[in-house]
Amino acid sequence: MGLRAWICVLAATAFAAGLAGGLYAGELRAAAVPPGSHSQAYRHMFEQTFELTPERRRLFEELLERYDADVEEVRQRALAASISGVQPELAALGVRYRDAIRNSVLPRDQQEHFDRLVAQTFPPPARP
Repeated sequence: MGLRAWICVLAATAFAAGLAGGLYAGELRAAAVPPGSHSQAYRHMFEQTFELTPERRRLFEELLERYDADVEEVRQRALAASISGVQPELAALGVRYRDAIRNSVLPRDQQEHFDRLVAQTFPPPARP
């Protein structure tokens, strides 16, 4: 196996992984809000406005905690949906660049070897 083929496989893999990781990290950063920033302000305003018994204050705290958990769950679902929505596009990009490397970088006599390497490294997805 030629060194050039391994370099091409590694380059294609690193590119696809970096792209996917960058998109995922960007989504996480966009979805991140300082924890408790909104609920802390609301909690403070509410406690300043209303006089609550200790029992009602505990109930209020529990409700806010549940609310924060539910909001986080909705954010995680939206993030998962967003990532899954770009997976076909990422796969298409990987194929496009793999083909460009195969057809533009490798000489014709090494392309079949590259195809075998790719088939071993990235087996085709199972059909339902």
